[in-house]
Amino acid sequence: MRLAALVALLVAFTTWSLVIVAPEGLPGLLALLKERPWGQQVFVDLAIALCVSWVWLAPEARSKGMSPWPYLVATPFVGSIAVLAFLVHRELVLRRGVSGGASPAAAAR
Repeated sequence: MRLAALVALLVAFTTWSLVIVAPEGLPGLLALLKERPWGQQVFVDLAIALCVSWVWLAPEARSKGMSPWPYLVATPFVGSIAVLAFLVHRELVLRRGVSGGASPAAAAR
């Protein structure tokens, strides 16, 4: 259930982001940041949230035998999409661990 929800969220958010961002690209973001302080605040808030996710993501990935680098490198370019992709990948690794004989409690960590 959790994997299905994460995949659905990743696909829906990625699709929505592409529809919104693709027509204007980086110039659209830069215009928003120049135009309104509100846009700047949202951008800084997102940057802080993504940096906090890095603090958790890197050790979590290593503890599961995953490389954090693809997700850390992608985050500045695609934001939460990279973090959601990590969560999907992590869930698949946890499921493999459970089916491979690890206890469900250990896999849930």
